[in-house]
Amino acid sequence: MSTASVLSTESVLLAGKAVFTLEGKGKAWTFRFDTVEADDAGRPPITFVKVLTGPDNTSDYTYLGVYRPTEGWVKLTGKSRLNEKSEPVRAIRWVVGKVFNGQEADIVAQGFRLVWSDHCARCGRLLTVSSSVDARLGPECAKKV
Repeated sequence: MSTASVLSTESVLLAGKAVFTLEGKGKAWTFRFDTVEADDAGRPPITFVKVLTGPDNTSDYTYLGVYRPTEGWVKLTGKSRLNEKSEPVRAIRWVVGKVFNGQEADIVAQGFRLVWSDHCARCGRLLTVSSSVDARLGPECAKKV
């Protein structure tokens, strides 16, 4: 029997293509972190942050900013489509701040939950809605089984 090591939330965010939903208090935001290796040697990888803004959870993401793992911060850039006061920006900054400072328990204590995306056990589509992730089936496939 082997023991699998558990990766930290921050390691998962920087793994390459992390998708998760922050939900709680009647709100939910789905974020995608895309980490790209730098072209020139010596430069660190860049992690772009996007938020789901449409019905297709594989393509309807809006660019939010860049995650700075050394600072535990999401920085808006000139190409950011959201402003400093928007709820998704405030939400992702709150989450990454908690993760960066080792305070993930505070996320749950304050009535929120991080739901990591999964794939439908029937059709393989990406699932981001917590009830579908928990059931391991998307809504259309759940009707068919």
